[in-house]
Amino acid sequence: MPEDEYIRALAHVAAMRTSLSNVLWEYPAILSPAATGPAPAGFDSTGDPANNAPWTALGVPAISVPLPVAGAPLGLQITAAWGRDDALVAVAEQAEELLIGPSTSPRPASLS
Repeated sequence: MPEDEYIRALAHVAAMRTSLSNVLWEYPAILSPAATGPAPAGFDSTGDPANNAPWTALGVPAISVPLPVAGAPLGLQITAAWGRDDALVAVAEQAEELLIGPSTSPRPASLS
């Protein structure tokens, strides 16, 4: 990548961080598809990373919750603000309970 293109990309990411911080000030999380489609068969690839790349560039925490659908796995991606991993996990837990049902496994005492 040419240097000037790289510098423009860094400036774009910085501008997006500002925009995203305004959104995450109002909302605790952002929901999006985890991938562009079902997971590919086999173990040669994890699929297209297009839906993950923006969050990686912005450096925000993200988690994927599996959706209860037949066929290849699909997931719901949840993203939260920088340093708000606690909010991310809380929203992911609520989403999982709404989508799949309450967990039957015991929670560690530190999370209760």
